[in-house]
Amino acid sequence: MPSSVVYRAFTPAHLPPNAAVIEVGSALLVVGFPLGFHDLLHHMPVVRQAVIASSFGLRFQGAGYFLTEARTHRGTSGGQS
Repeated sequence: MPSSVVYRAFTPAHLPPNAAVIEVGSALLVVGFPLGFHDLLHHMPVVRQAVIASSFGLRFQGAGYFLTEARTHRGTSGGQS
């Protein structure tokens, strides 16, 4: 990459300090390498936009997860087959 590029990894510091501030409809990003597809030159992932689709602070159906709504690429974990 050019020397002027600044590249930083995702860390826990990027997470919100309080899960209660995450509301239904809040924007998020889905980052991945669907079916191995990515920028072969820089080895960067593909990023898609998404939103929180169920209450983040409550366990959906009593399970340990929440729902998202996103138009993802085939091969992204949780994406269409």
